[in-house]
Amino acid sequence: MKNIFLLLYVFIWSEIIDKSNCLKKVHSLEKVTSTFGLSEGPHWDIRSQKLYFVQIWKQHICSYDPATGKVFHAFIKNGPVSLVTTIEGQPGKLLATSGTDIVIVTWNGESNVENPEIKLLVSIEKNKKGYRFNDGKIDALGRLWAGTMCQIDQKNIPDVGSLYLIDGKLKPKRKISSVSISNGLEWSKDNKMFYFIDTTTNKVFAYDFDLPSGNISNRRVIIDVKEKGFQGFPDGMTIDTEGNLWVALVHGSKLIRVDPKNGKILKVIDFPTKMVTSVAFGGADFDILYVTTASYDFPNKIVDSKGGQIFALKNLGVKGYPPHSFKLSK
Repeated sequence: MKNIFLLLYVFIWSEIIDKSNCLKKVHSLEKVTSTFGLSEGPHWDIRSQKLYFVQIWKQHICSYDPATGKVFHAFIKNGPVSLVTTIEGQPGKLLATSGTDIVIVTWNGESNVENPEIKLLVSIEKNKKGYRFNDGKIDALGRLWAGTMCQIDQKNIPDVGSLYLIDGKLKPKRKISSVSISNGLEWSKDNKMFYFIDTTTNKVFAYDFDLPSGNISNRRVIIDVKEKGFQGFPDGMTIDTEGNLWVALVHGSKLIRVDPKNGKILKVIDFPTKMVTSVAFGGADFDILYVTTASYDFPNKIVDSKGGQIFALKNLGVKGYPPHSFKLSK
């Protein structure tokens, strides 16, 4: 009996010590690339184990290989590039938004290319002055959700953009109108909730979501970052396997973790640069949070000369989900 109590005592204390050590663990913030311009849209490629991201005004799709530390780029002459993602069943090809176009780019991310082959899939709001796509993401059925915005004379024109749903048949459907800067998108694990950011509102919104139809309804505010006392604006966003959102605060030098059920701030991470633009989980176990930053809003409007690096957040104690790829109909 004494041996049983002794074993129980040892087990309880080992559990306490393990939990104590976990609480003592501190995340690490590692700069993994040199300085770029307006870096955005990180997407982890499961097949190649590379991180893809874009430099909007330089019209670059970039690849970062953690195994070698090397970064390569492909210049897309079509126009500003705001989004890049993989295509199901098509290795060596990427889906990208360039200007008001959605294109397929043939590039393997393993060398610098100044004029890769591109194929136009569909154009939205074409020939409207100042319009371009901004952020977007692929849902669980392989459909692209991507939003437009308008910038004229280095100013954002409010309430003229839209969020679109584009399926594999390339038939765009407008889901949200009167958007100023379409940004972070995400879904809950059960696909019952859709989360969306319109940056200039300072808010993260939640919608009821029906996966088969793609219908969204019952909009409400999860969090208003200004009401919480934060500087800057909500930008890119992702979700972890515990159901909490990670929101980048551009012009705010911070990344925040938010419980979408109640808007509670669970964690605040400070960055050594002002323009924190977006986030994506990556790595073999999806336990590394890659964070893009920027040095400017517009090429001749430097906000923070130290910005533009890609950072890797490690030892967070949480993981993310594998990203979806676009499903193009045959």
